[in-house]
This record gives sequence, C-alpha cells and structure tokens, in this order.
Amino acid sequence: MKTRFPGERILAVLGAATILVLGFDGVTYAATGSSLILGSLNKASKTTTLQNTGSGPALNLVTKSTATAPFSTNAKGRVANLYASRAASADKLGGHTAADLIDTAQQNVDAATLGGKSLADINAAAAQAAHCSGYPHSAVDWSGCELGSANLSHQWLGSANLNGASMMQIDGSYTVFQFATIHNVYMWDANLDHAIFYNTDLSGASLHTATITNASFDYATATNVEFNNSDMTNTTFRNAKLNGANLSGVTLTNVVWDNTTCPDGTNSGTGPSATCIGHL
Repeated sequence: MKTRFPGERILAVLGAATILVLGFDGVTYAATGSSLILGSLNKASKTTTLQNTGSGPALNLVTKSTATAPFSTNAKGRVANLYASRAASADKLGGHTAADLIDTAQQNVDAATLGGKSLADINAAAAQAAHCSGYPHSAVDWSGCELGSANLSHQWLGSANLNGASMMQIDGSYTVFQFATIHNVYMWDANLDHAIFYNTDLSGASLHTATITNASFDYATATNVEFNNSDMTNTTFRNAKLNGANLSGVTLTNVVWDNTTCPDGTNSGTGPSATCIGHL
C-alpha cells in the first residue's frame, strides 16, 4: 500500500478549494450571500454595497489601457450624486448652473472648425431651412424666408405669413395673396402680373421696379409701400389704403381708383372720376 504524505493531502485540499472559488471558466457564478467570483457572472437579488470604513475610495477600477471605459452598463437612468450629473452651486459659477455652462460651451464651439459659424448659427440655419421648406399652400408660414427667384406662379397663398421674407425676382404671376400678411417684404423686380392682393396687408413692403400689371389691390393695406418705378398698368385699388406709399416713377395707365386712400391721406372719391393722381 502506498503511503500519502501530509503535504500531498494539503495540496489536494488547496486544489479543490481553488476550483470552488475560481469556478470552471465562468460556468459557475456567485449567488446572493456568496463571495464575488472574479471573471465570472455574479448575480444577486439585492443591492451589493462596497463600503470603505477607512480613507480613500471604496472601489478602484484599473484598465489595461487608459482609453478603455472602466465599467459598462445597459441602464440609461441618471445616477444620483455622480459628479457629471450634479449642478454646481450657482453662486460659485457667476450665477450660472453647471448645466448652463455646458450648454454655453456647446453653443460656442470653435467657429473655425465649422466654416466660420458657431454651433448655434448652424442649428439656427437648420431650423430656418426646415421652416422655409415645403410646397406653397394656403396659410403657409414663410416669414423671414429666402425665396428669391422662386417660381410661385398660379399658386394659392391666401392667408400666408410672408412677413420679412425676401422675394426678389419671384414669379408671382396669377398668384393669389388674398388675406396674406406681407409686412416688410422685398419684392424687387418681381413678376406680379395678374396677382391678387385682395385684403392683403403689405405694410412696409418694397416692390421696386416690379411688373404689377393687371393686378388687384382691392381692400389691401399698402401703407408705406415702395412701388417706385414699377409698372402698374390696369391695376385696381378699390377701397385700398395707400397712406405714405411711394408711387414715384410708377406707370399708372388705366389704374382704377375707387374710395382709395391716397398716399397723401386724401380720398380718391368714387365712380369714374375717382383718382389719386395729384395726391401721390
């Protein structure tokens, strides 16, 4: 019979203990109440807490590469008291919270890397592009949009909001602008032949050197509008308000005035003899 030495028994016991602790390539895992097993799956039905009763951090995570994340998670919730989630005291940040400063930093990205524009400028341009897109339709909001040279011929833009838009050299022939608001719009050199501005508010608009023949401004408000050097042959101004409008150099052949408020504030009168000529 072979005799075992005490040292052999000790090695056998240690080997068995090692297998129990380290597991078999991650097949085993620790459950609630057990010790953590390194390199293996650990599961628990309760929260696991690491508490350092001495000084220093409770946990130190070291990776092989500093570029590697120290830990990962599938959760998307905000971690309470995590440094990045805390808003610093406003009185220590010039009256701003940490969130304010982060937002400001994002808006002030180096303009040189963004074609000379800040991130805020680019975001604003994207929003404006979305705002100014789409097909012409009734009540469309194109306020402040760049519509120069657009083909809007034969479109219905009734009740549209075109305030502050740039519409130079557009083709607006036979287009209906009825009940639209067109404050401070630029329509230089536009083709507005047979356009209908019935009950439209064009206050402050600029229609320099435009073709506005056979158009209707009946019941329109055209106060302080710049019509100078435009062709307005056969255009009608029935019940229109032209207070302060500039009609210098305008072609007014066969224009119809009827109960029109003339640029100087006088009334054109009614009937075939009505006119604003001499009151421009």
